[in-house]
Amino acid sequence: MSSTIASDRLIRTVDPSSGEGLAVYEPDSPAKLEAKLASTAGAFRQWRTRSFDERGVILRRVAAHLREHKTRLATLAVREMGKPLTESEGEIEKCAGGCDYYADNAATQLGDEPVTTNAAKSYVAYRPLGV
Repeated sequence: MSSTIASDRLIRTVDPSSGEGLAVYEPDSPAKLEAKLASTAGAFRQWRTRSFDERGVILRRVAAHLREHKTRLATLAVREMGKPLTESEGEIEKCAGGCDYYADNAATQLGDEPVTTNAAKSYVAYRPLGV
């Protein structure tokens, strides 16, 4: 895990293998955080209306992006977590594989499931709940 040191409200990331400072971040103000949460909630309202096929297209693009930038992302993970490059590359590939898996299987796993009851129609439904 990346080492972080918060002082004077700044967040500093440190390479755990060398102690080298990597970056310094200013925490978001409460107003900026609220704006980000509102934006995320808006994105969620759009995402929840997309079909499984539409979501799958996006997940496949995420997987392709992860694979295209695997070396850069893995190198960043090495610096932030002090782990071997091969492990970091494996984690990036695992994430990409997860995106592919859910792109291919979400409709089956999250689709409505009919249930036999005395009602005219009963089913188990999986619905997004929000941010």
